[in-house]
Amino acid sequence: MPIVDTKMRFDYDFGDGWQHNVVLEAINPVMADVLYPRCLTGRRSCPPDDCGGPGGYADILAAVADPNNPEHTDLRDFVPLDYDPEHFDVTETDVEMRSPRPLDNW
Repeated sequence: MPIVDTKMRFDYDFGDGWQHNVVLEAINPVMADVLYPRCLTGRRSCPPDDCGGPGGYADILAAVADPNNPEHTDLRDFVPLDYDPEHFDVTETDVEMRSPRPLDNW
């Protein structure tokens, strides 16, 4: 049986070095009127695939935000025009988690 406050590290995309720390905060009874899996909360948008890990992603965000950055134009083409790193929507996340293949281009 899982134990509340159990922690784990999830390594995603070993080449880029994304690490996610996960903490089991609570175990609640299943509710008949709720669709699962479901997202309770979150922050920020997923970074683009193959962006070079946390450091590469930070570089992309800095270059895209600064039109005077020499890499601005090239990196602007790397992310979608409507990309907003601060965007997060629980409903969108729920829909993606419930799809047979939650990630685009899986």
